[in-house]
Amino acid sequence: MRAAGGEQRKAFAARWGAIASPFRRVVGIPGLAANLAIGARTATICALLALATLASSAAAAPPEPPTDARLARVYAIFDSNCAQCHQSGKLTSPAPGGQLANILALSEIAAEPHLVQPGVPDASRLYHVLLDRHRPLDLPADSAWPDGEDIQRVRTYIEELPRKSPACSHSTPAITAADIAVLIDAAVREAGEPAGRDLRFISLAHASNACLPEAEIEGYRQAVGKMLNSLSWGLRPVVPRRVDPAGTLLAIRLPDLGWIDDHWNELAAAEPPGVALDLTGMVSAPGASTRPIRADWLASAALEAPFYAELLGLPPTIQETARLMGINRDAEIGTAKAHRAGIEKSAITRGPRVIERHLADARRLWVAYDFLEAGGDRDILERPLGLVATAPERHRFKPDGMRAFFTLPNGYLAYSIFDALGRRISEVPATIETAAAHAAGRGGSAGCISCHADGPMPFTDIVRPHAASEKFTGARDIRDQVLAIYSSMAEWQTVVGDDAFKFRRALIQSGIDPDKTVHGLELIAALSRRYRLDVDLHTLAAEAGLSDMALRTALSTVSGPDGALVRRIEQGSVSRAEANALLARLKGAARRDLSSETALSGNDLLRLAVWTDRSSYRTGDMVTIHAKSNAPCHLTLIGIDSAGKATVLFPSEFEPDNLLDGKQPVMVPSASAPYQFRFRVKGAETILGICQKGIKHPAGIEPDYERQRFTVLGNYENFERAAFRQGAQAAKPDRSRPQRGAPNKEPQPADAKPEPLARAAVKLVIE
Repeated sequence: MRAAGGEQRKAFAARWGAIASPFRRVVGIPGLAANLAIGARTATICALLALATLASSAAAAPPEPPTDARLARVYAIFDSNCAQCHQSGKLTSPAPGGQLANILALSEIAAEPHLVQPGVPDASRLYHVLLDRHRPLDLPADSAWPDGEDIQRVRTYIEELPRKSPACSHSTPAITAADIAVLIDAAVREAGEPAGRDLRFISLAHASNACLPEAEIEGYRQAVGKMLNSLSWGLRPVVPRRVDPAGTLLAIRLPDLGWIDDHWNELAAAEPPGVALDLTGMVSAPGASTRPIRADWLASAALEAPFYAELLGLPPTIQETARLMGINRDAEIGTAKAHRAGIEKSAITRGPRVIERHLADARRLWVAYDFLEAGGDRDILERPLGLVATAPERHRFKPDGMRAFFTLPNGYLAYSIFDALGRRISEVPATIETAAAHAAGRGGSAGCISCHADGPMPFTDIVRPHAASEKFTGARDIRDQVLAIYSSMAEWQTVVGDDAFKFRRALIQSGIDPDKTVHGLELIAALSRRYRLDVDLHTLAAEAGLSDMALRTALSTVSGPDGALVRRIEQGSVSRAEANALLARLKGAARRDLSSETALSGNDLLRLAVWTDRSSYRTGDMVTIHAKSNAPCHLTLIGIDSAGKATVLFPSEFEPDNLLDGKQPVMVPSASAPYQFRFRVKGAETILGICQKGIKHPAGIEPDYERQRFTVLGNYENFERAAFRQGAQAAKPDRSRPQRGAPNKEPQPADAKPEPLARAAVKLVIE
């Protein structure tokens, strides 16, 4: 596959001269309706690009507040405390934190099971984040945060949400592998020989089976087109063709992307067994591919290492990247042909950034020099002449890393990341990005595409004004050199607006709405995110091509190591890697090592799972509780009955050691424990698990086994309010006087991070 990518690059470099003129004709087709539409908006777009500081010009306006007073209060809580990191149109950084960008769309987040479990706040991550005072990754611990009353309002809101059944009509059967085989067979036969052999297929059947809104599925269709064009050396943008009227299966021709069989085959081979749809023996058309690839997995894998660099055949250094574009960077910088600007503090990095832009015919290359901090040889104000060979050493900056994007022949953008010496690397080091940016983009090309959804981002140069002022300490000839290399803001506004306009035009010509988002996210980011989310039973059924009832029947036969996964997905959700294991089991595929899948999730947070030994109970039934974490932590299990009374079930006088090792699940009561749990009355019972690193018991829980074998907490909501106040007070100690009760303890800094904590819960109905 690497060799194929290298041949692509060589062919591309050899024919750039022949490409440039036709390429200009492609992007300027007169009379195209989309071009007319965007042409009418050119002035507006350029004005927005010039005035905006961080927000994308295509960012949608946030939802309006609800008219219902109760919902309006919840909206206001999220608006005041969360929207700056989690609402498209209000973000203070280029990428939303945690890939959540629709926090104010209450109906949307209520329908996302990984965020909200209607009626069960204790099983809802949205509530956990508020309760545990999770803060934006780059804000100090003493920043504003909802008070206890506001958090209780959110709890009540989730408790009162009705449980909704899936929107699917029971009369509508799920799309199965056999259905997809029929579609592929017909498409290949219609194309004929030899065109049929070049067809490859991408499936969105699972999204249709899950009854997602058509607007969301259409966003995913466009994401597929945007993703493929971002990986293509083809001369023209490619529009994937709908194979069926509903658009559940899309087709592309490999030659249109500049790909060969090896590209597709290596992707298909990497698709997890549970996700892969093998149609071997079902398709009879000669030469037809029997390995359609699922769209969301493709988006999550193709734009990350190693596939992204291999599919595009990216050069190994920044110098070779420039040469591929026909650009001599050193010469252009030294002769002031390149545009250059400096930013005081990048929204993506922790320090300053120098940006330069090169142009050669239709080819554009943007390079960003990243610095960990200002000062010393990273002082871009007094050392602005990096790479200028004739400049004195004292005026040459030394970056900590570099990034670049350049135009592909079809008008899309390709991205590369480099170390300080200009050697391509697969991921941005976490030390060079803010924590929020690194978490949002996972350090790969997907993050670049998400932040640059509109192409180059606007900025304000600080170097040229400094060089023109009396504060600059360099000699006159150095000043003149800086002023020649660093462009005026008027020039930059033109350059940024022009490149953004051309990129948007390429999107439109490939059937992409540049302003469309899904759940507030850039299209590819939204499609990739869908694959990485935890999976509930309804989603698993859609992916398996079964009804919810048929899936329950199929899962009832699963035993052994996967039996625990069955109980967990019946009572809540499982991780993507675990869902893939269940899908593989249902298909009869052999289980495999899931370490690569776990790494793919990009989730290094502490996680906890809680489940019980059965799915249904009657009064008098015994119950056994199971819990498992992904890292060592101290577990507390709390039972909350239908009257709201809470009791600590674990640890207890009988089993006081509550440390989980992060490898093996714990069973409560254990097989040798001298006690049992039985359900005494009908109604709902919630079992809540809390696991913390470094802290044996949650705030407010102080076992006294001489008085109580199982610690009684009383009304849980009252306990939770008191515990929250206690935790909030501990997070903001009074530094004006010594802390009573802890005279030997050093005060924690204001931005100290709390010990990692995870929550999980199941709600059972006792009949």
